[in-house]
Amino acid sequence: MVEVRILLRRTAVVVLLSLVACIPDPRGDVGVGLSGDGSITVALALCTGDSLTSVLIARVVGDVIGDGDDEFFWQISRTGGIALSSGTLTIGNIPTGFEQQGEYVRPSDRMELAILVTTRDEEFVMDFMPAALDAGVILSEANGSVDVEEFGDLARQDC
Repeated sequence: MVEVRILLRRTAVVVLLSLVACIPDPRGDVGVGLSGDGSITVALALCTGDSLTSVLIARVVGDVIGDGDDEFFWQISRTGGIALSSGTLTIGNIPTGFEQQGEYVRPSDRMELAILVTTRDEEFVMDFMPAALDAGVILSEANGSVDVEEFGDLARQDC
């Protein structure tokens, strides 16, 4: 009886580890950069079938972004319209089919910020400082700093 319990426990551990090993990493990528006029941009390169649902930029207080104690600078949520899956958004400009929550406040260039991008299938979180961004370069968690032209191809390699 003891041998059966040990065998069942070992089997359960192997099954659990197999399931955990199969949890996929986020696919596609999201990054931040600067436009020619110095505005912060969000670059999207999502996998086929995925689309943007919300973007939040904040100075995080504590360990959790979006939990109510953060200082929010920009937040939008999709209400309908065209599904966005690639291209760039300029922070402060509301894309068609999205609604802004609160007023846009331009953050200080020296402030440490976090961006939370939620899509239909994924959630991307990244810390950045506006002063560290360059025009024509996208900073992403998955690919580091890459040229705007390279970003989409690199981001979709795992799609």
